[in-house]
Amino acid sequence: MSIMHKLPRSVFFWKYKRTLKDKPIKPNKSVVLGAGSIVRIDLYDVLNNQETHQLIRKIGKLKKRNYRTKLYRNRSKFRSLNYIRPQFDHTSTALFAEITPLKDDFISNINLSWTQINNDEAIMQYSFTMHKPIRTINDCRKMALGHWGTIKNVEALSYYKSTDVLTSDSKTNNDYVYNLFLSIFQGFDNKNLYTNLGHMYQLPVNIVHLTKKTAIDRRMKDSFLYNLYKKGEKEVYIGHDVTERWQIDTIIVGDRYSGEDLLDYFTKYNMDYYYHIFGDIEISELSKRLVGYLNKGKTKISYRNRKWLLRKFRRVSEVKLFPRTPKPSGVIGVANEVAGEEYVQVGLAGKFKDVYEDNLKYVNSVFGLADIHIWVWVILTISFLSLVVSGLALANDLLNLSPVPPPPAKG
Repeated sequence: MSIMHKLPRSVFFWKYKRTLKDKPIKPNKSVVLGAGSIVRIDLYDVLNNQETHQLIRKIGKLKKRNYRTKLYRNRSKFRSLNYIRPQFDHTSTALFAEITPLKDDFISNINLSWTQINNDEAIMQYSFTMHKPIRTINDCRKMALGHWGTIKNVEALSYYKSTDVLTSDSKTNNDYVYNLFLSIFQGFDNKNLYTNLGHMYQLPVNIVHLTKKTAIDRRMKDSFLYNLYKKGEKEVYIGHDVTERWQIDTIIVGDRYSGEDLLDYFTKYNMDYYYHIFGDIEISELSKRLVGYLNKGKTKISYRNRKWLLRKFRRVSEVKLFPRTPKPSGVIGVANEVAGEEYVQVGLAGKFKDVYEDNLKYVNSVFGLADIHIWVWVILTISFLSLVVSGLALANDLLNLSPVPPPPAKG
């Protein structure tokens, strides 16, 4: 089932519209978010078939008194189902599940959607929609305090988690409070659902904003270390802070939530867009798994790490199985130093393929040398033992061949 987040068009749309017209609280009490009101947070993870089973089991274990769930995939307790199947020439997006928290004052619902990017992996998008827009740092602060138990489940945060900052009015803590707010949603995945990468890394996040045209003009003029792209002919923009590789903004000009997300880019560009979003995580994984063999002179590599590298190479090699040539995305750079550049780097997967291939050649060559050394040692050992055995046999033969003195003559 093809989907562009078909959320029910209920009264919360009008709440968004009314909120945009409200006057913001005075800046000395609450700093207004620069990109307008936040209406949705999207998290992205990559799952194989076995991990998809784990996610379905976790959804089934959510307590009914706290959550209302609707799963769009068959669930089996006794046998393994093939949720992810080889797709050699096409892929599509689909709704995976809907989760409605019944006792959350901030999150109204969570939609899970997915799309395959190769023959055995899919991108899972976790979309969190708020009861009302998040407009100020104070809103972020209140939500973080209300979900502090969830935030504590995010071990991948690079900063110390403390409620003292959330109760402080210091403006210097705004970025810290904002990052704590964003960690709420990954904490929910870590605690209540299944995540593949969320316990080790900060998952890529897409923050969906509603804003006014004036805010876009101001951001285009004053942007620093921030790439802003216009998405086609719509008044929709994609922003990317180059200092936070895991964070993306989808900025919608207007007062209506249109359901824009990034999942279609995964469908259209497959592995190229995967490495565009998950590239930093992949580099960290590659470094963690192979740095010992590249820098420390080790001659042995674990079976697990070698299999990981082989699978990565195979998956990125499957790009050639999709015969269509990706067309320009229509996303045009409009901010400083990015005018005319494409948002999606076609061919990025090929660069990672070259890296995997080079490392595979190195690992195989080291393995080959190690195997030669092992066999030489075995052959030398066998030869030595053979010499020892032969020597003993020869000595025994020599002893047996020694002349035996005749028995004494009888008188």
